[in-house]
Amino acid sequence: MAKETSNAFKLGLFVITGTLLFVAAVYFMGNQQNLLGRNFVLSVDFSNVNGLQAGNNVRFNGIDVGTIRDIRIVSDSSLRVNMLIRDEVQPFIRQDAIASIGSDGLVGNMLVNISPGTSAFPPVADGGIIQSFTRTEANDIMNTLGKTNENIALISHNLLEITDQIRAGEGTLAMLLRDASLAEDLKATAAQLRATSTYLANSSQTLQGLTDAVADGEGLLGQLTRDTLLLSQVSSSLYALDSLLQGGLGNLFQELEASAANINQTSQRLDKITADLQQGKGPAGTLLNNETAAEDLRQMLDNLNQGTARFNENMEALKHSFLFRAYFRRQAKNSREDN
Repeated sequence: MAKETSNAFKLGLFVITGTLLFVAAVYFMGNQQNLLGRNFVLSVDFSNVNGLQAGNNVRFNGIDVGTIRDIRIVSDSSLRVNMLIRDEVQPFIRQDAIASIGSDGLVGNMLVNISPGTSAFPPVADGGIIQSFTRTEANDIMNTLGKTNENIALISHNLLEITDQIRAGEGTLAMLLRDASLAEDLKATAAQLRATSTYLANSSQTLQGLTDAVADGEGLLGQLTRDTLLLSQVSSSLYALDSLLQGGLGNLFQELEASAANINQTSQRLDKITADLQQGKGPAGTLLNNETAAEDLRQMLDNLNQGTARFNENMEALKHSFLFRAYFRRQAKNSREDN
């Protein structure tokens, strides 16, 4: 009888201890999953949850404030994560808060981190949705690094080829490095370009000064732009000058036309005379084309010159003759008195 009572006591103690452990475990698990306190639902959309599962923790500024209730597929590029958050945290989570997926340590479970947002926005409501920030995955980083390494290798290869060409003296850059005269020419060209730029800058300043002077009404052009009376007077003068030039140019054109007609007639006459000369017409044509007549004419001229010379000799002889000496002296005296 005493043995049965002892067994019953042990069994009752075991059941009570197991029940207490079960209740403690349920309480602990419920407390961890926020099943026993007052909670509100907060959602966030991600394009990739990176292994996040229901039941994982939700942290706010590094503090565990809730758990993941479930994850649902919204579309082929969007996943909605519904979270259970403790009510006492709701006033601190603003509508501009941002959620991101992280890990609990290097190899721990995935979790959701929530940043508080700014005080310019009101707190989130029950069932509200906040913005998300997706961190770059390690695979994406490795792929980017791999492409970067490939690009660096390609650039290094191209630089090596360019260096080899420069060493071999190929290309314009190699010519610049090796040809001192070409480098000097480039320096001179650069100096000329700088001088030209300086000249253009000075010219621009001068032009700006002239423009400002005209805008201020300085000079004749400035007065014309401001003084309407002077502008009208200049316009009238230009109109009168234009009328005068039109009248004078009309007479000038008429005189030019008359002169051109006279020149044309004279040219036609010269053409006719030239044709007559070529055909041997008239005295001049005969002389040009008939060698006998030309020779006779030359003989006549020679005879005339000889007769003139003999006549001059006879006159000199008469001047020295005593019979005519007084006459010539009287003629010379009369000639001097007339002068």
